Amino acid sequence: MGDILYPDGTKGMLIFCKAAMPEGAPPDVEAFRQVERRFPTHPTTDQFFNERTFESYRALGRMAGEGSVVEFIALEGFQRSDAP
Repeated sequence: MGDILYPDGTKGMLIFCKAAMPEGAPPDVEAFRQVERRFPTHPTTDQFFNERTFESYRALGRMAGEGSVVEFIALEGFQRSDAP
């Protein structure tokens, strides 16, 4: 995580998330990892995924996104009532 200062003076925050196999990944994602050892580190030059590969990345991305939001909210001290 880091701060960004844009040329127009606007401030922002950069949050970097890397694909990895976390504990508690959905069972189907864990099972896919057992048969596809490159998952979740396929090269970006190979993005012609079959349905199972695509779905595994989608599920992993959803888990990472939800986890990131939870961590960000905890870090920033937001309460659910702060959300619009």
